[in-house]
Amino acid sequence: MTREFNTEVTCDSARHYMVDTTEKMKVFVRLIDRKKYFTITRARQFGKSTSLKWLYNNLNDRYLVVSLSFEDTEESDWESASTFYNAFCDYMANAFTEDALTIDEKSAKFWTDAKQIENPGFKDLSAKISEFCKSSAKKVVILIDEVDKSLNNQLFLNFLSMLRKKYIDRDKQGDNSTFWSVVLAGVYDVKSMKIKIRPEEEHTYNSPWNVAAEYKLDMTFNPQEISTMLVDYENDNHIGFNISEISEEIYKLRKEHNFLPQYEPVSISGILHSLESLNVYVCPGEIIEFPWEPISWILIPMLSGAGVLITSSNPFNDFK
Repeated sequence: MTREFNTEVTCDSARHYMVDTTEKMKVFVRLIDRKKYFTITRARQFGKSTSLKWLYNNLNDRYLVVSLSFEDTEESDWESASTFYNAFCDYMANAFTEDALTIDEKSAKFWTDAKQIENPGFKDLSAKISEFCKSSAKKVVILIDEVDKSLNNQLFLNFLSMLRKKYIDRDKQGDNSTFWSVVLAGVYDVKSMKIKIRPEEEHTYNSPWNVAAEYKLDMTFNPQEISTMLVDYENDNHIGFNISEISEEIYKLRKEHNFLPQYEPVSISGILHSLESLNVYVCPGEIIEFPWEPISWILIPMLSGAGVLITSSNPFNDFK
């Protein structure tokens, strides 16, 4: 299968050229091994969903990893604690069947049967999570993507508060009384969200996710990491460009562009896809007009000595 630069969906190494993120992922694996709850918070196009996919694919041998996304939640899911309970059971059941790396019928049945409770609430959901984790042969890790879709909903914040309480109580209830590790991914920092402890209190607030572990990790790809993608591309296409020089220029371009708040973040794959689709590798003396001005910054080392004239006309925020 011919690989390509992906700008649309979560990356798949079999179909797409990808930066080698192994070293970055080791930070997340260590947090999970230490039973931490944490968030992956970055702008779009910085590999949050791809990171969750990597964790899901690489940790299933040691953990029972559940991967959920709240991207497709419906308004009716958030009408009450009961509707959220039933929706969550559906998400969990689907995670072990339709969305599973390996189908787990036993786990899927557990969450399907859990919907038989009448007028369920968060106490019932808490009990079911404990029952499920205690019955699992492996420690249960849950990954939740696109949490931004739900941050303005009180029910979701109540759900986080429930997980927070279970996290705190596991010292006396046992590690298997709840999820071993919870990883939330989104654009905004969940830890900054506040909710009222009691509805009648106007000024007393509490974070539903202040148990999240702190860690230091720069999600921006450095030139050495960028070069891993270009090496694969060069091995497949034999272009003959200077990988080290181009990696450095792409790094500088992305870093400078993503600090400008008026523009969408730019993915490395997006840069390279644009270059490739516009037939960058041209004959000496040919004039090229590019729709995205900063691309010319990385064309200079790519085309040095080729005698190619580079022009541009449109504002680079047209590029997505």
